[in-house]
Amino acid sequence: MMRSDSLGQMQAPNQIYMGSSMRENSQGSPMLVNFGLVMDNDLPLGTDSQPNTMVGVVSWYSAQESSGANSFLVGGSCFGKNAEYTEYSNIITLVNTFCCTLSQAQRAAQCDGVQQCFDDPVPPPPPPPPAVTASDWRMSEGNESCDSACGRAGLTCNVSGQRAVTLAAEAKIVATYYLGIENVDQYPLFSGRYADGPALWAGNLQYDGTVSTCDEPYDQSERFCCCGNDCPKVEPGTPPPPPPSPA
Repeated sequence: MMRSDSLGQMQAPNQIYMGSSMRENSQGSPMLVNFGLVMDNDLPLGTDSQPNTMVGVVSWYSAQESSGANSFLVGGSCFGKNAEYTEYSNIITLVNTFCCTLSQAQRAAQCDGVQQCFDDPVPPPPPPPPAVTASDWRMSEGNESCDSACGRAGLTCNVSGQRAVTLAAEAKIVATYYLGIENVDQYPLFSGRYADGPALWAGNLQYDGTVSTCDEPYDQSERFCCCGNDCPKVEPGTPPPPPPSPA
């Protein structure tokens, strides 16, 4: 086995050129960048910063006379997109072409991470988020009280609306339909009872507003503020509950 360490150069349209004394039997040899152990220094790793990364395969060699000596070059196409492969890179297209001839079970075992096969049905796009329904709910900035958030909208905080939200499902409805927060299910639930609930606090959905207040700001807390009398906690269009039966 022969190993060549050399400067590589990209040339149009998508070719890697490198100096090497390897000849016609070198075709198919891998071209690696950052080969070996990572050195403990401040030198940059180059265009592809991952260690031991295969960026192409040798597909040709050339021997040219230069200043009385032979100048040997090898090269090949760089893995990546180009004028012909615009959606997927050339190597991903090659892997896909092979993997998509396999059964689903074989594909799962041998082609982990393969892109969607070209003959697979295109999955439908995700549904758009629901439109925000007008209400008196407002969201504070981080470290802002509900008195301040409501005041910016020319409204007054009504703490009873915040304290009526006590369940995670109710807080999710307020966040999704009345505050326009997308993908609310991504937030871990936090059940603690604090004066800033309900809120998005430190990346969590703090849903219990039982002891909520209007006047206290909290660091990292974007509060759900009821700024009037129209602060529903059910989905839009839900009929109101029937009145209580007379005694």
